Amino acid sequence: PPRSTQGVSSAASDVYKRQEDNLKGSLEDLAYDIAQAVKNDGIRIIFLDDRGITAKLKPMPMIMVIGRVNQILLDEGVRSLTSIVAISGEAIDTHSCACMVGFGASAIYPYLLYATVLDECKKSEMGSYEIKTKLKNVNHALGQGLLKVMSKMGI
Repeated sequence: PPRSTQGVSSAASDVYKRQEDNLKGSLEDLAYDIAQAVKNDGIRIIFLDDRGITAKLKPMPMIMVIGRVNQILLDEGVRSLTSIVAISGEAIDTHSCACMVGFGASAIYPYLLYATVLDECKKSEMGSYEIKTKLKNVNHALGQGLLKVMSKMGI
C-alpha cells in the first residue's frame, strides 16, 4: 500500500556571519544548530541560503558550510534522515555545482546564475518565450555538465 505523505519539515539557515565574528565559530554554531534541529524538531530538508548579505553580514563559503554540516550530521548519526539544499550565488558553473554535490548537497539553486541570465535576456529585449528557453538551456547545460563529471568519476 502507498505510504501516507504528511508534511515534510524543513528549515532554512542563513549562511553568513557578522563581520566581527570568527568564521570557525560561526560555522560550528550553524552546523550544530542544524544537527540539533534535525534530532529534536524532525527537520528533513535543510536549506542553506546565502542571499541575506549586507554590509555587516558576510557570507561563509558555501562549500565549506555544506561540508561541515554534512560531517556534523554524519557524526551525529542523522545524515541519512536529511537532504541539504544549497541556495547559492557561488554556483555559477558545472565545477562549483559538482563540488557542492561532492561535499554533500542534495540539490542546488544557483540564483545568481539565473538572475544573470535573466538580466542579459532583458537587456537584449527578448520575449518571455525566449527568456524561458534561455533559462531552460542554462539548467540543461548544468545538468549535462554534472552528468559528465559524474561519469568521469565512475558514478
